[in-house]
Order: sequence, then C-alpha cells, then structure tokens
Amino acid sequence: NAETRAADTLESDVDKLRTDVSERQRKALERHGGDQGELVALLSGATPVEGPGVKLVVDDAKNTDQGGGGPRESSSFADTGRVRDRDMQRVVNGLWESGAEAIAINGQRLTALSAIRAAGDA
Repeated sequence: NAETRAADTLESDVDKLRTDVSERQRKALERHGGDQGELVALLSGATPVEGPGVKLVVDDAKNTDQGGGGPRESSSFADTGRVRDRDMQRVVNGLWESGAEAIAINGQRLTALSAIRAAGDA
C-alpha cells in the first residue's frame, strides 16, 4: 500500500543520510585527528571494521519465568535466569578489556560513549 511504500522510501532516505554523515565524520577525523586520526575513527565507530571476530549468543536460561515484570521492578534483583542490562555490561566490558577493537550488539556498533541500560521488559 501507499503507506508502506512511503515508509520504505523514508527508511532508504535515512540510510543514505546515515551513510553520508558517517563518511563526513570519517573525513573530518582524518583531517583533524592528526597522527591519531585512524585510532580516533576506529574508537568512535566511524570506521567500518572487518576481519576475524567472535560471535557470542547470550540468551535467557531455559524455562525461565517470563512473568513477573520488567528489569527495574525487582527490588532484590534475584537471579531469575533472564539476561539483564548488567549482564550485558559485564560481557561488553570483558570484551573491551580483552582487546576488542569493535563491538556490536544486534548490529548496533558500540563506542566509548555507548551505554547499556534497562529500558523495560522487551
């Protein structure tokens, strides 16, 4: 229908704009980053990376109770077998400490400014 086509067109436009912004950021970092430009671009997520990597699958434990509210509703933060924001923080921090050059979660690149936090029961 027309709404779907319009949404697809807007999504394509957004993708093009994101690509343009990334390219401009990369060029600005090259011009103004001095001899550290490549490192700054890598750490800021402005440079695509490729090469050998590790894929981790982090999932809730089997047979966990799916009821009982969101991650902020538990006063005791008991171990329910569900993956929480603090679990992902530990995994990501461990990867950084182990020398990871780039990390993405569900396709979203993390940088030094990224925050992992509870945002409700998804």
